[in-house]
Amino acid sequence: MAFLNEDLVEKAVQLCLPSIRDVCAQHTWGPKGVVIAVMGKGMVCPYVHVMKELGDKSDWKTRWGDDSDFEAIALSKVNQAWNNSMSNRTIVGDFPWLLENGDTLYTGSACESSGLAVAVSGSHEYVDEAVSWVVWNVIRMLCLAKVQGLKDQGSYLVL
Repeated sequence: MAFLNEDLVEKAVQLCLPSIRDVCAQHTWGPKGVVIAVMGKGMVCPYVHVMKELGDKSDWKTRWGDDSDFEAIALSKVNQAWNNSMSNRTIVGDFPWLLENGDTLYTGSACESSGLAVAVSGSHEYVDEAVSWVVWNVIRMLCLAKVQGLKDQGSYLVL
């Protein structure tokens, strides 16, 4: 079993959702929720969480316009971050030559180095990025807690 897995990511997202709900209710251009995408070492495909506040995906275009497929945008952001080991704000703003066909120009991901990328879509770009970092840091905290648990058991190896 991988050290980082979907259950750990789900736990992190659930821990973050109350704060994310408050932030999205106050700092939005329309939608009151976001889509969260996470890719990490050991995960076969990205984890995706669509907040219930967004409602049915088939209504997004009618409610928020043509460019409101928040799930596709979050997945594009997380893939950019994952493939380049940096936030897509850094890619779009500082390393635009890394952009490829299909990449989004919207920012809103968290990635410090290889192994973990989080992206959010549905709010303002600065909100998406802040929420991404919150989720990223809670995932990090839960991984560190697993490390501490192994050490407390006297283990010096990840089993």
